[in-house]
Formats: sequence, structure tokens, C-alpha cells
Amino acid sequence: MEFELPIPRKILFNASGKVRARALLWEVDWKPQEAIFTIRDTDKYITLDDGSKKFLKSIKKLFVDSCSNDPTEYEFAMTVFGSWDVWSVISNQNILKKHYLPKWRQEAVIRIKSKAIKSIHDEMVTGGRSAFSAAKFLVDKGWLDKEDVPSRKTKEQRAREEREDQEAFNLLNEDAKRMGLLLSPSLTNSN
Repeated sequence: MEFELPIPRKILFNASGKVRARALLWEVDWKPQEAIFTIRDTDKYITLDDGSKKFLKSIKKLFVDSCSNDPTEYEFAMTVFGSWDVWSVISNQNILKKHYLPKWRQEAVIRIKSKAIKSIHDEMVTGGRSAFSAAKFLVDKGWLDKEDVPSRKTKEQRAREEREDQEAFNLLNEDAKRMGLLLSPSLTNSN
């Protein structure tokens, strides 16, 4: 049986009022009668000792889906746990903090970049006001992190990039001419 979000307090807290952080995660505590989450990519059904099935929600899927719209994790915490404090306790469990959360956060960031690049691509394709800037961003691979870009380029790399840029510009220029637009002369290479 699936559960409602946010999770009720009686499930989140033990009798002494402490957050049941480890017990909520099946792979961490291995107490199927108490667990409500799996850290796997997808939801899962497990079989209990009495032969009945129990539904486990994928906390990873909830996290990545939520944090790809709000990377602060606040909306996730409030939607799932109804409290930032509860999420703080759960997210500070060593197994999550060291082995899972960094990967989940990275996946959420990649999903955010993917959505942004798709929006930029759509702007370019539809020929909106920022179409040329969008095209330049895509041609220049502007989505790469600064540490992914080599700091010094060889002469061959610079020459190849200049050729690629010129070819891309020529294609854009042809499209612009077909649409009756003029590209700024300052944008052309001075080769």
C-alpha cells in the first residue's frame, strides 16, 4: 500500500520523539516492517515474513524529481517530510551523506542543465529574440563546467574551433538570410 506525503509524524518519529532516520530506509536498517523507502532508482515491493507485500517508495526518485525543480532541497523536505529539520537528520546519516546524496545531487544538477539546454535549443529553433545568442551558446558548448574546459588550447585546437565557429556562423547566416534577417557585421570573423 502506498503512503501519503508528507509522511505522518507517527511514522517519522519513535516513541521518544527522535527521527527514525535509519529505520525509514530498507537497505540501511533491513527492518522491512518499519521501512518506507528504498534507495534504489525505482519503487519496490518487498515480501514480509508473513508473506504479505509491502510498498517501498524510491527516495532517490522523489529527491531527484523534486530537486531538479528546486535544488535547495527545501521543497523536497517539506513535500516528503513536512519539515526541514527531519530532512536534515535523515540527510546527515553517514550512508546517505557519503554514498548516495552526492550522486543524487549531481543527477539533479544534470537534469536542471538538461532542461535549460532544451529551453535554449527551443529558443534557437523557434527563432525567438534570443535565437542567435542561444545558437552561439550551443555552438560554444556553454553548458560545460569551467573545470571541464581546458585552460590552454593548442594552435591546432584554436584553428579547429575557429573553423567550426565559422562553419556554424555560415549556417546561421544562411538561415538568417532565408528569413530576411541581417546579422551584425561585428559577428563575422575577420579572416
